[in-house]
Amino acid sequence: MSVPCFQNDVSDVPGMTFTVDYEHFGEIVSHELKPGGEGIEVVEANKEEFVRLMTEWRLSRGTLPLCVVARWSEVGEVGWVAI
Repeated sequence: MSVPCFQNDVSDVPGMTFTVDYEHFGEIVSHELKPGGEGIEVVEANKEEFVRLMTEWRLSRGTLPLCVVARWSEVGEVGWVAI
């Protein structure tokens, strides 16, 4: 069984890097998901790592919608998701 978000081809998404932008007290802040993330483009070969790092970041900040977490149980065993 494959995870649905891994089925999408990211090669058509220009400028996607290992960063996340978020609002902090009305200001947009950029955060690198890994050291040097601003200079690392997300491609097919590393998109699973990007999804893992983004998920870990969102879970650690408490901003991942609960409906997304609930759906993971339907996808199957996802060892890197700890709640």
